[in-house]
Amino acid sequence: MSQFGAENGRRTASRQSMGFETLKKFSSETSTILSVDFQGRLVRRDRTVGFSNDREGAGRPGWFFEWHNAYADVYDPLGYASLRVGRFYLPFGLNVRSDTHGTLLQLSNEGDFGFERDWQAGLWGGLGEELSYNAAYLTGAGYSPQWLGQSGLGAGRLGLSDKW
Repeated sequence: MSQFGAENGRRTASRQSMGFETLKKFSSETSTILSVDFQGRLVRRDRTVGFSNDREGAGRPGWFFEWHNAYADVYDPLGYASLRVGRFYLPFGLNVRSDTHGTLLQLSNEGDFGFERDWQAGLWGGLGEELSYNAAYLTGAGYSPQWLGQSGLGAGRLGLSDKW
């Protein structure tokens, strides 16, 4: 992706981005047991003019490696819930249902929550055919994990299933 902008026709800015995603699944003959996902990109920024889809990196001039998702899913180890551990979308955010990364510039809720991904461990699954849930413990550290006195954050989400 290559993006250019100008403010009042004078102050120019640009962003070039080249990204990738790797997904590996480990399966038996009948089901997926584990999957691992890593998504990152190399980005160059020359000044900014407030690109609305790039708030996370507005303060990083020059070349920078960004990584977005880094997690492992263990499918149904308890018989009723799957486990996800790593850095990924907040379970109470809209991004879980509005991920357009494969086709469009990513929508973001970071203006509301301050960031859209965090280090966390969580359970997810369905409650019958009608409801879905997420329950997670988040570090509350954002992009770069740093323990500065916070004790983390518990989060839960109950919603209608994909049937609706």
